[in-house]
Amino acid sequence: MDYKEKKAEMKKKYEYAINAISVANGVDVGVALDMLEANIMRGAQYAYVNVDEFKKDYEELLTYCE
Repeated sequence: MDYKEKKAEMKKKYEYAINAISVANGVDVGVALDMLEANIMRGAQYAYVNVDEFKKDYEELLTYCE
């Protein structure tokens, strides 16, 4: 798996939350995913998903950037 595949996997896994954020904020799904990532990685003030699971997935995604 590479970065692009992992990102696509995360988009599918968290599709419901991403779509909800997209609609609520009037942004496309790419921006909504970025908003979800930022929210969780900066304290999860508005956790729409399982925070621990998302952090694990996000940390794995980052390993493909190295």
